Amino acid sequence: MSYSHNCYSILKYCSLVAVLLLITRCLLIIIYRLHFHPLSRYPGPLVAKISDFYSAYHSAMGQAHLKTWQAHERWGPVVRMGPNKLAFNSMTALHEIYNSKQVQKSKGYETMLPAPGAYNTHTCIDKALHKRKRKVISQAFSEQAMRAFEPTIIDCVDIFLEKLEQSEDGSRCGGEWSHPINISALCKYLTLDVLGHFGFGQSFEMQNSDRNHFIIDLIKAASRISGVFAQYPKLAKYRIERFANPEISAARQRFGKLTKELAETRLLNHQNTKVDLFTFIIDAEDPETQQGFTLNELWAESRLFTIAGSDTTATALAATFFYLSRYPECYETLVSDVRSTFKSGTEIRSGPTLARCHYLRACIDETMRMTPPIGTSLWREVCPDGIVVDDAFIPPGCEIGCSLYSVHHNAAIFQDSFIFKPERWLNSSDFSRTSIDQARTAFNPFSLGSRKCVAQNMAYTELTITLAKVLWYYDIRRPESNLDNVGAGVKGAKHARDKVMEFQIEEHLTSTHEGPYLEFRLRRELIPRPPS
Repeated sequence: MSYSHNCYSILKYCSLVAVLLLITRCLLIIIYRLHFHPLSRYPGPLVAKISDFYSAYHSAMGQAHLKTWQAHERWGPVVRMGPNKLAFNSMTALHEIYNSKQVQKSKGYETMLPAPGAYNTHTCIDKALHKRKRKVISQAFSEQAMRAFEPTIIDCVDIFLEKLEQSEDGSRCGGEWSHPINISALCKYLTLDVLGHFGFGQSFEMQNSDRNHFIIDLIKAASRISGVFAQYPKLAKYRIERFANPEISAARQRFGKLTKELAETRLLNHQNTKVDLFTFIIDAEDPETQQGFTLNELWAESRLFTIAGSDTTATALAATFFYLSRYPECYETLVSDVRSTFKSGTEIRSGPTLARCHYLRACIDETMRMTPPIGTSLWREVCPDGIVVDDAFIPPGCEIGCSLYSVHHNAAIFQDSFIFKPERWLNSSDFSRTSIDQARTAFNPFSLGSRKCVAQNMAYTELTITLAKVLWYYDIRRPESNLDNVGAGVKGAKHARDKVMEFQIEEHLTSTHEGPYLEFRLRRELIPRPPS
């Protein structure tokens, strides 16, 4: 027998042993996770009990929020959505988890860093670091800061209004109905322009030019891969996106480079007289530590608000248009409320008058209940002492969370949860004070506790001003074509996308969507009459 033949036999034998050992190891892990893991007694999808690939896959498909809801519908209020993850679906669990000091953000958030050490208020796990960042960044979202920035929001909204009255060739419609307009696209352009001004001191010019429309694809790519890694952090270190989808990897890097260049440009223009994020945090310091932000921290915060702020607000805005177009009685009530409150569209701005439009706020809140812009579970890792949630002790190291989509569609909390009812937020004969208080306690589109979204007031300002101005100036109708179905569920569709009166989103931490297509017409009484 030759030496080469012996070597080949040994190599073949070693390879076989290695494969058998690998198979044995995998089988032992599967057996442990199914029968001996601390969470093994909890029900859930079989694949989810074995591997985080389940939630990572459905995040990539934009349907993790829907699969979690389906799991709760099948198995009840506590389901195992990963080998080490439990999703809860109760009002008490929501507050016990996100208001607790016994949890911290999961390690999945570290996979979202645009560069090593470039933590922002969303991604930092360390509680002391987050506290310092929060104290500094909150100065940019104070009531005074928002009042100073509001004229910029109104300028962007006025451009949005002009785009609603254009025909397909770009000319004004002159009081006639516009062509069918994809509201999702216009909402993304609007919110990105607002966040460009706020985050970097300059507009992206999304509404006036298509030069930067590629940013939408960059954000979508960055959000999709970030969503996958948040669900399955171990995948991040293998950089699988470089091989699985090189275009996503390249787009993610391109977006990071673009936002860093914008941050550096804004820093060089330190004397910029415009009001933006940098105005308040370039020289801001934590009063306790006297520490400010480094360039990487400034960049990370601006990048965060560009992605999270634009996508979430655009989703809420497009979804509100969808539900108003599907529920004509709600549309008529809101139009009457807005037009009777303001004598002129130029009067519409933040303040006591706009705040009196209670039905407007109810429509926005009902939209974010029906279609929360971030609907999947925001995972929290249990600290060393463990935690009790809904009377169940969860050991340290496990990850727990609540899917906002599931909580907002919990029939025990929200009656007729898949029907758009703004009245559920107002005192009425159909909803008692008790049911309204319960709804408010379970309503959670901006998260809770110390990690609550710092930009909540800015989001409401942008949403209320935009919707009030649009409804004051324009009549709205659905197109009489197949475009009317864009954005809606389809009867018989899989993965819980069968509800025709529900706005459909793809959720990857933030959301992407298409539609609704709507037609707009300047109100007849606002059209200038020709001289007699």
